[in-house]
Amino acid sequence: MRAWILLALAAALSGCATHSAHVGRGPDRLHNWTSVFNLEPGTSVRVEVGYRNFWQASLVGVTDSTLTIRSGYGMPTTIARDRIDSVAADLPIGWRLDKLGAVTVAGTVAGAVVGLATNNAKVASASGKALAVEGIGWAWTASDGHEFRVVYVRP
Repeated sequence: MRAWILLALAAALSGCATHSAHVGRGPDRLHNWTSVFNLEPGTSVRVEVGYRNFWQASLVGVTDSTLTIRSGYGMPTTIARDRIDSVAADLPIGWRLDKLGAVTVAGTVAGAVVGLATNNAKVASASGKALAVEGIGWAWTASDGHEFRVVYVRP
């Protein structure tokens, strides 16, 4: 009977590729200059102009047609929007729960519930320890703070 319960839980928690098919959900946000326009002045950015030619600098300002950056204590540099290939911004990571993380949490919680429901202390204990390890992993990953993420790519 326990095996059938575990099999039913595994079947319920396993995903199917057709349930989350990748379909277009409107215009691509990476090709929208508004994402650069919404960055705060002082944000650290990487601006790519041409093949493997980029600046890492602090954002000074953005208009509809230009991007102004400052490297170190030098003079601001203004770059025309039509010359910019991509812009990446140093943004906080925050807490992200991806699909694999959600499945592992659901699996360990289900294991703990099954262990408690069947009075199997060994299963409940193992699931509780796995959940604790996952929590430590999330805390360690989130402690990194920031990462560069692409916010604009020229269409």
